[in-house]
Amino acid sequence: MSNKHKDFTPKKMDTTRRVRKSKDVIVLSDDDELCALQDHKTTEYASPRKIEITSESDCDESKPEFYRGNHKLPIFSRESPNSREIFQVCLFGLDPSKAVQQKPLRIKETASFAVDQAAIHLQHPFDLDADDTPGSFTKKDFVRFYEVTAYPNEKTFVMSSEAHVVRDTKGRVMSATTNKRSSTGWVSQQANISKLYALFRCRAVHNKTKLAEGALFSRLINYIMPINEFNACNGKLKDMKNYQLLHPFILVHCYFNGDGSASIHGSAHGNAKNADHTAEFRPREHSLKLECREMAASDPRAPRIISQESTENVDLLDTITDCSTIRDAKQITNYRYVFFI
Repeated sequence: MSNKHKDFTPKKMDTTRRVRKSKDVIVLSDDDELCALQDHKTTEYASPRKIEITSESDCDESKPEFYRGNHKLPIFSRESPNSREIFQVCLFGLDPSKAVQQKPLRIKETASFAVDQAAIHLQHPFDLDADDTPGSFTKKDFVRFYEVTAYPNEKTFVMSSEAHVVRDTKGRVMSATTNKRSSTGWVSQQANISKLYALFRCRAVHNKTKLAEGALFSRLINYIMPINEFNACNGKLKDMKNYQLLHPFILVHCYFNGDGSASIHGSAHGNAKNADHTAEFRPREHSLKLECREMAASDPRAPRIISQESTENVDLLDTITDCSTIRDAKQITNYRYVFFI
């Protein structure tokens, strides 16, 4: 009888291990593929599916960073925005998820925030100066002019060097010149006045913190105005209770030097007679101070009655800030006799 030789060629072992649970089937293979399959009553198993893992930077690219976990305060940047970044955001806006949903308050880290004035119902750009930080600030505003050609469809723009402007007696800009680099050096040329923009950078340095800690805590508020808007409200902005910018985005940068943070030292209010038993001074919003001035000038009633009436409808449990409410009757009295801010 002839011997039939069997084929002893080793077969490839199926190293896939199947683990059945009550509702799911998990397929584990040697190449670390993992697939969760819905458990059916059939005994057939689907082949494991391949999952592509993208790089960590791709996964985190769309995830904004939030200030101390507050999802209403996404951080735009950890650095102070430069002129080009300010124009990019103010001219074309940005993704709503990257703009704050409330006014930045009590910021104690170095961070920049994008504020959409219309989205958070900010009555005046100057209202950002009042952020519940106790104590006083030394403020200084810088205004620079640039010729900007914007291309809205591509969301790009061409920006000149800083323009040198000529103003009339009322401070309105009448003409401007910019410098352009050529093969022979820098050449001065006349700017197109219709494309001129004013860039505001309002800087405030906290006085007591600088004195006590030797550390610098400053706040920088940045926004832009087309030249027609600048000429229309030049010198009048501080006397307006409400003002909406034509380009409503504002970039706010809070800066702490040293280790990135410092203890903020408040100061007593100027009306305090006993500095040991008084609340810290907290600036009020610009729009609120103008409202106080109007009430003090038009309402002949006692300041105590005006103050009480204005705060009757304020729910203290819902209010997250002190800077939008009248401090006390003394604040009304101050504006009755002193008509300036």
